[in-house]
Amino acid sequence: CYHDVTRWNIVPTLWKSVLLLSLASIISSCYLVQFFSEYCFVTHTLTDSVEENLGGNVANMFLPVGWVAVGLFTGSIVLLGLFSMWGKKKAKQLANSDSSDPLVNVEDPGIFC
Repeated sequence: CYHDVTRWNIVPTLWKSVLLLSLASIISSCYLVQFFSEYCFVTHTLTDSVEENLGGNVANMFLPVGWVAVGLFTGSIVLLGLFSMWGKKKAKQLANSDSSDPLVNVEDPGIFC
């Protein structure tokens, strides 16, 4: 049922927007980390001391742009989770409904759960 209710052509515009925003956020986060890592992180190697190089706090490894990348990544995961919860709720509704449900397309037998 989840596959049926999350088909792109029947997903409401709001939830398409949520999914696209999640995608844009994760792509932006990846680009920041890959192409602008010198603006995201303090130079630190595996053999460096956290105490000496980062003042004893691992969070000091992140520069301001790095925190933006972390925020974009976290936002993407949250938005994807919201979309997934919505899809599961709709799938459960479809599974528990009768065949008169407006989501059920009689011409497409693959949509029945």
